[in-house]
Amino acid sequence: MMLNATTNTVTGNWSGNNTVSVNKPEVYNPSISKRASLNNSNHEITYTITLNEDCKYDISGRTITDTVVSGSRRFGKYSGGGITVQIYDSTNTLLGSTPVPWSAITAEDSKDYTWAYTIPAEHQGNYKYVITYTVQGDNREITGANFNNDVIYDTGGKASSSVRLIPLDGVLNINKQGTVVTDAVGKRQIQWTVSFSVPANKEYTNCTLKDTLPYQQIDNELYSDSYIEGSEQISGLLDGENYEIDSSTTSDGKNELTVKFYYMENGQKKMNLKVSDQARTIQFTYLTEPNEKWLANSNVLTNKSHKNSATISARGQNLTANATVELYENNPDITKSAEVIEKDENGNAKVIQYNVTVLGIEGDSIKITDEFNKEHLIYDAAQGLQVSYSDDGKTFT
Repeated sequence: MMLNATTNTVTGNWSGNNTVSVNKPEVYNPSISKRASLNNSNHEITYTITLNEDCKYDISGRTITDTVVSGSRRFGKYSGGGITVQIYDSTNTLLGSTPVPWSAITAEDSKDYTWAYTIPAEHQGNYKYVITYTVQGDNREITGANFNNDVIYDTGGKASSSVRLIPLDGVLNINKQGTVVTDAVGKRQIQWTVSFSVPANKEYTNCTLKDTLPYQQIDNELYSDSYIEGSEQISGLLDGENYEIDSSTTSDGKNELTVKFYYMENGQKKMNLKVSDQARTIQFTYLTEPNEKWLANSNVLTNKSHKNSATISARGQNLTANATVELYENNPDITKSAEVIEKDENGNAKVIQYNVTVLGIEGDSIKITDEFNKEHLIYDAAQGLQVSYSDDGKTFT
């Protein structure tokens, strides 16, 4: 029999059961890693690529290619004069440092987002390489943007890095809060407040606030809270800015509010917010009326959460904030169970313990009435009632 595995050969003649171990050839897999450091004051990103960190392989003649992913190319490009390549031996001693200009490793039509570098063939031996270069980030969006960058070996190894770029001139934020209030006759309502920031010197085009009012699915029925017409108040607008508000219901029964901001210029309505030299916050407050059927099917444990979702849109980007208010009726749940705790000599029940649990108690007092068949059961007055309460006082047994 003859068995070949690359350069390993085993030859023999035998019969019966025999086991032969053959060393498989080692897979060529030099390490590759990439990290990024962001200067938040100017959005310059410094990248560090480390190749063959453990000096395990000879990587002379190998090529690495660095690429800014397509969706990130509008947020930055390579900067500085090129890359710097440092070479280290297995004791981590620096053997040399070489600057490589962009013109030597890029093509004219892709010089802003991809480069390729080949380790010189004469650098034979097991060495570590550290490559550094910079990217100038340029995020002009109203929300943060991810700058994603990959580097790959021609052998198939890959490393990636992602940096979050926050606009230097201010970022869009949104916040939402809810509070239970009462009207003049004591009827409960929910007051919602949505606020969003407008950075200085930045125009918000097509600025729209969309609010999905609370809704709840109960027994295959959708119940939605409703907007109280005319209850809205908006602050933070500049002179000449205004808004349109529309209340609508979706095909599946959800109630929505849409607020569109605009100003007039030369007799034309511009669906934007004006540019201001001062940062500002716009606040939108309004009231909703809880759905009565929803409330009737709620208690401190069930169907109590009224969640509201608001999304601000501007310049083709969206940010969403949620808020939840607990609102429910005093509808306690009650359960009852029985347990035989003593039997007679014939195995029949002699003493039965009943457990009554009440959940979702609100208020100062609650009355419970329990009836049983006196022909078959006698109340054990000696044992009496044993009552235990939860820490919050809303459940007792």
